[in-house]
Amino acid sequence: MRYTIVCAVCLASQLSTATPITPSVTPSVTPSATPSLTATASVITTDERPIIDIRISDSRNSNIYLDTLRWLLKRSGERNQLCHTDHHISSQKRKVAMLLNDEIDIIYAGTTTDLEDTLRQIRFPITRGNIGQRLLVINKIHQPVFRQISNLADLQQRTALLGFGWPEVELFSAAQMPISERVYDDIFLVMNDGSRAYFPRGVLEASAELTDRPYLVNLAIDAHLLLRYKSAVFFFVHPDNQKLADLITREFSRAYLDGSYIDFFYNHPGV
Repeated sequence: MRYTIVCAVCLASQLSTATPITPSVTPSVTPSATPSLTATASVITTDERPIIDIRISDSRNSNIYLDTLRWLLKRSGERNQLCHTDHHISSQKRKVAMLLNDEIDIIYAGTTTDLEDTLRQIRFPITRGNIGQRLLVINKIHQPVFRQISNLADLQQRTALLGFGWPEVELFSAAQMPISERVYDDIFLVMNDGSRAYFPRGVLEASAELTDRPYLVNLAIDAHLLLRYKSAVFFFVHPDNQKLADLITREFSRAYLDGSYIDFFYNHPGV
């Protein structure tokens, strides 16, 4: 299916009882002549189940995707924890290879036909469709140039920086928008060093990503442009990892049915 990219101008700037305690006095009690001792017994239970590491490869410790995964794992009641591997800076292509080689257990990614054919998809959209609304991260020095852009044809004169293997690569190319593929973390460095390109980021991602990199002082979110297209981000696991797939699917299903995921999502700091 081919999606259409829409360039919306001047929309980006529009995105962005306790009960009192009454003190009381407890009267003193005169001890009896023969004090008595009362023995109490308490039962201490310990969970002796081993903690299972859920391995991930990510340069970030917190975002809507990782926080959702932690939340789902916690509500499952099982003893597990996220564990960052040594390969914390990886392209999406490398993450897929690591997942297939049993080096990590789960990834999140914008869905594509290839991913769905290769991996096991957990079919619950993490961002509820909001990932298709994209703000443009740019170098501050080029803000006057981007203010002159009024339509998609104008934006097609600029280059978009995208991660290796992202679904946007095919989408942007089909829309005749110039692209350059790089490692995700390197894109921020290139932009900060003066690149004339732009980095399209989801409305739930852009602000947090810049906050996480206060040392990149030349970056800014363009307040003039917003890209919109259909997209969705899902969790993916190894095709044979039935146990983890069932756990995430079960908890996501319960969370949608009881409304708790809606509460979690819209109360997340990044939303």
